[in-house]
Amino acid sequence: MDPVQDEEDLCAAACATYGVLLAAHDRGLAGYWRTPGVLRTPAGPRRSGIPPDERFVALIHLGWPRQEKEPPGACSAGRRRYLPGLMSSLIVRERPAAGAPEGLLVLHHGRGTDEHDLLGLADVLDPQRRLHVVTPRAPLTLLDWPGYHWYRVPRVGYPDPETFQAAYRALAELHDELWERTGTGPEQTVLGGFSMGTVMSYALGLGADRPAPAGILALSGFVPTVEGWSPSWRAVRERGC
Repeated sequence: MDPVQDEEDLCAAACATYGVLLAAHDRGLAGYWRTPGVLRTPAGPRRSGIPPDERFVALIHLGWPRQEKEPPGACSAGRRRYLPGLMSSLIVRERPAAGAPEGLLVLHHGRGTDEHDLLGLADVLDPQRRLHVVTPRAPLTLLDWPGYHWYRVPRVGYPDPETFQAAYRALAELHDELWERTGTGPEQTVLGGFSMGTVMSYALGLGADRPAPAGILALSGFVPTVEGWSPSWRAVRERGC
């Protein structure tokens, strides 16, 4: 067996899994990746009919999104707008390191999902559990959109300044708190994300008022153009990140 090919196959399977989730979201379905521990035991794949020379990678949960009750102040059906009352403090999931953390990995989910969406990547990216991994939930909900969002999108590439700045401040506070609590620092931290989460990773990683991280893991995103924020390339030149 070729360990390099095995690792590449695993990464390809993970990318394909997120492709399925993206396709489901595009069709109005809600979904997340959460694999029960039993499927990672020797008995789990055997009972599932998976050959012994193959590995179980992902169990995807899909369904139609359901909202228990309409948000207060919601507009009429068919229109989308920002609901000011629904900006909330951040909820996070955490996968601790096996021992004292050697670093911090913060993964910001994409548009319309939640803090569970990227948590499955923790063991893929850090199988030895050297890092403390955190996945925060975006603070914004929108009428007629499932899941959570970091900001409104009036035009792709140009986030709404008000909701963008609110998410930026909330994430800055979270990152500062995580560094203090875990005993790590920006120089030991990678900020990552998918889609809208990549935008926020770039924003916090390149913000002139923020410390430069060790790296940015950008999965299908862009450096935003938004009023009140501009990238600082000093950290990129100094660290080569």
